[in-house]
Amino acid sequence: MGDQSSGKSSLLEYISGVPFPRGSGLVTKCATQLTLKAGPKFKCTARLSNGEKVQNVESKEAVAGVIESLTEELTRDSAFSDHSIIISITAPDVPDLTLIDLPGIVRTTTAGQDENVIATVNKLIDKYLAQERTIILAVIPGSKPKP
Repeated sequence: MGDQSSGKSSLLEYISGVPFPRGSGLVTKCATQLTLKAGPKFKCTARLSNGEKVQNVESKEAVAGVIESLTEELTRDSAFSDHSIIISITAPDVPDLTLIDLPGIVRTTTAGQDENVIATVNKLIDKYLAQERTIILAVIPGSKPKP
């Protein structure tokens, strides 16, 4: 967890070796669970937690695009979704590990943004913070504050 654009997705990408979507502004709009399991050959599936869609993913490099398209599907009618994207990867070069990428903490709303966005994101983050087996990786940007 951490502020928007603090590098959360980039850090998870570094740990897992699996690319996450990149961009400026609001990129992560729902939780993305990445479940990694060591195995003899690459196999990857992506699904939505609401059960609406399941798809095979051909390569690690294709994961970011799949996350982007599934995010668009989940957030078609709202800025954020309570549902999540679940990516399951078996490959010889991954650790046995599950990571969850969450939207960044919203401190203020911008013009045209629903004021409920702060409460919505906080509720989503709290859902994962409350789980007993969760280790929280709090990310803060390493840049100097602007004068």
